[in-house]
Amino acid sequence: MNTCLTHFPNVRDAFGDIWSNWKQKREEFGPGFYLYLGTRRGLSLYPEHRFVNLIWGIEAFHRTEYAADAKASFERKMRTYITAYAAKQHSQSFGWKSFRVLTVTTDEYRKKSMIEALNRIPIPRSPGAALFLFPTREALLSASPVGQVWQEANGRRTSLA
Repeated sequence: MNTCLTHFPNVRDAFGDIWSNWKQKREEFGPGFYLYLGTRRGLSLYPEHRFVNLIWGIEAFHRTEYAADAKASFERKMRTYITAYAAKQHSQSFGWKSFRVLTVTTDEYRKKSMIEALNRIPIPRSPGAALFLFPTREALLSASPVGQVWQEANGRRTSLA
């Protein structure tokens, strides 16, 4: 039997405020808000799962707090890969015909942010959006990297197989 801390009639008058606060916190803190609340609900979790949810929550809060720095850092990395590809450094240094950048991220929100950042970088003679492949950590756990269906920044889906 489930135990409920309160029932709707007890919060009816404040429900609008509760809902608005919840939405505002979600916007302010992103996925970290859910990860933190997930550890506070009193559900039985293995200690390892509780720990990893707290770590992911802290990571998400940190990314939210320092979003501009993280976004600039990732944009610099993407720009470096794109510039190296355009200059054919992969061929000169390693003899590769081509390469792809496999980018695993924590959640859909972060994946969308990374793709938006990538699409703002125009560099000639580069595959641009097709150079980067994005899954979430959760999606990657369900399949091997070779069997994974990866999403390119242009929305196209592809696999390494």
